[in-house]
Amino acid sequence: MLVGNRTFIASNITALLNYVSTFSIVFVLSIYLQVILHVSPFMSGILILPEPVFMVLLSPFAGRLSDRFGSRLIASVGMIIIGISFLVLYFIHPISKDSILLLLTTIGIGFGLFSAPNTNSVMGSVSRENSDTASGFLGTMRFTGQLLSIVLATIVISLYIPRSLTVGMFSGTVRLRFLLTMLTKTFGSYHLTDA
Repeated sequence: MLVGNRTFIASNITALLNYVSTFSIVFVLSIYLQVILHVSPFMSGILILPEPVFMVLLSPFAGRLSDRFGSRLIASVGMIIIGISFLVLYFIHPISKDSILLLLTTIGIGFGLFSAPNTNSVMGSVSRENSDTASGFLGTMRFTGQLLSIVLATIVISLYIPRSLTVGMFSGTVRLRFLLTMLTKTFGSYHLTDA
């Protein structure tokens, strides 16, 4: 199945790279909304909802398009839309709630156009007898990409955000911890041994 099957290998590598590069965006933007823009967790969830919704809505349509026009073209269009969305995200300053909503909608459209044709490409490149193995291999590529994406995002967050703020983000006490950190930096720390 792997030997000489360029379509199978290329489609699985594409799925891996797509998920590595895009999966953590919802995680990172959720943190950004709550910590930087002070949006409630509920509203943060509402604002990031368009990405999976558009993916679910467009995937069946994209699957039919890939049957008609080929998987490579439709999946490539999806990847291009995702790439353009990331470029726009990079150049927007400051990032507002509206821009996050619009960008996640666009990324969801790109994901919807990529996912089903990519699956179609993988499954169409193997015989019916090997479809169970091909499906498992594609699922492994997706989950590995998701895992690596979250690991990379966590490393970046931990390198560029102060530890006290990072702990606060994940424990739900970010505002209190941030205040204590600022007070400690401003007035210095007090130890019992100093008395």
